[in-house]
Amino acid sequence: MIEILFHEQLYSHTIEMIDNPIIVAFVWLVLTDILTGIIKGQKAKHTPDMTNSTKGWYGIAKHILTVYLVLSIYPFFISINLNYFAQLITIAWGYQYLVSILENLQAMHINVAWIRRIVDNVAKRYLAKAQDDYNPADFDKFTGKYKGHKEEK
Repeated sequence: MIEILFHEQLYSHTIEMIDNPIIVAFVWLVLTDILTGIIKGQKAKHTPDMTNSTKGWYGIAKHILTVYLVLSIYPFFISINLNYFAQLITIAWGYQYLVSILENLQAMHINVAWIRRIVDNVAKRYLAKAQDDYNPADFDKFTGKYKGHKEEK
């Protein structure tokens, strides 16, 4: 019996990601999110939503880190026979990018209500509820702490 070394198996699974539809879809979602984010910033009428270099560099760094993380852990989990876990993590991150794309399109006043209903139903059933009341401007982008104002009811 021939035993395949772990690093050879890891390398093989890394190469196979090129043809993996889940990975390809994930990368396309990230690229689409970046593109819609840039277009949204260019079309914005209000100053906080407009493109600026600080927001842009922070966003690009966040996307690069996320892609690097997913593309690094995916072949590792496949190599240790946690295929479903690797796929689940990638699909969950892809879902987050899909929600972000829809938010970018809504901010550009493009009607995505029919898609939003589908995404929200999938979220309710399988993941978590998408938040309509979330405003990223209410949170510090580095610490994540809430800095907005609570509404009185």
